[in-house]
Amino acid sequence: MGGQTLAVYMAAAGSRAKIIRMDPLRSLQETLETYLAAIGAQKQPEPPPLLPSMRALEAWEKQWASQADPMLRHYLQRRSYAKALALLKGEEAEGHS
Repeated sequence: MGGQTLAVYMAAAGSRAKIIRMDPLRSLQETLETYLAAIGAQKQPEPPPLLPSMRALEAWEKQWASQADPMLRHYLQRRSYAKALALLKGEEAEGHS
């Protein structure tokens, strides 16, 4: 996945959609961070939408999962997104799913 770029579709609530081109792993990391932050904020009065991040994760998996590290692929398939993010950041993931 080295020098390739990935177009990621992300739409924030109430704003126009943007196409962002970047490294696939960096894109995945940012999408995971956005998704996990939105999950954590769901009890707020006006929580951020989950659907844009979920769609971006699905799109990433369709295009890049076959080329990804087996452990990363494992975490994504099982929706262990916090563990996938920790792996991308080079951190220790707690346990295995």
